[in-house]
Amino acid sequence: AGLIYKLDGRSQTFASYAENTALPKGLDDIYSVVPSTGALAPRPKAEKSRNFEVGIRTNQSEFYGALAAYFTKFDNRIAITAVPLAGSTVLESVYTNVGRVEAYGAEFTGTYKPSFLNGLAYFNLNATYNHAKFKDSLPNGTALAGKFLPDSARWIVNGGVTVEPASWLVANFSGKYTSSRWSTLANTAGSSVPGFTIFSAYVDIGDGITLGPVKGVKARFNLDNVFDKDTLSYISPSVTGDGNFRPQSPRTFQFTISGEI
Repeated sequence: AGLIYKLDGRSQTFASYAENTALPKGLDDIYSVVPSTGALAPRPKAEKSRNFEVGIRTNQSEFYGALAAYFTKFDNRIAITAVPLAGSTVLESVYTNVGRVEAYGAEFTGTYKPSFLNGLAYFNLNATYNHAKFKDSLPNGTALAGKFLPDSARWIVNGGVTVEPASWLVANFSGKYTSSRWSTLANTAGSSVPGFTIFSAYVDIGDGITLGPVKGVKARFNLDNVFDKDTLSYISPSVTGDGNFRPQSPRTFQFTISGEI
């Protein structure tokens, strides 16, 4: 459900409320695991989220911007936990409800195309602030209440400049900042990954150029991780310990050419 109120011909305020209910993929076997009681594993309740959002947006001659604040309440979160097999001390993984998560934050997106540059360049900025915490501990007693969600950055800021000196040439340079993240559900001491910034660039050449029988020839040059930043980008979190990581890809150059006959 949503509501929009027009302040004038260019600006609006808005609000919305949404609910989502779903069983995640990969839960086909949740009814087949037998814990030590001999009974089937409890059927987890469906995950449910309630989402509230309020904001303002404007579309001016040189500037477009939108600012929104949100609150999300997530109930019956499903995750893997362990139960002992009947007659042994061996643990078997089962999917079960493990509690609630609450998150709130704000998002801003904006584009600025100054008239004094005569359309030669414009700037964009996207910024997100997210504060997400567990509200309950795990059924096995692991204390998670009040802990931050792992691999959830507090700040993500992405901005850049795009230059269009001619109809057949577009160039962009941008950067993305990701603040520190936890790699464990329990926010174990020493498991915080520091923040980092990655820069990227691209150039598009061509505006339907024709070369002999080939039409619409275009070329694109991409340069990712311009300054070859060595950092950890992807986190596969664990309950405690260190978690698992994948490093950021090194400086990478790509060239693509396309056309049609």
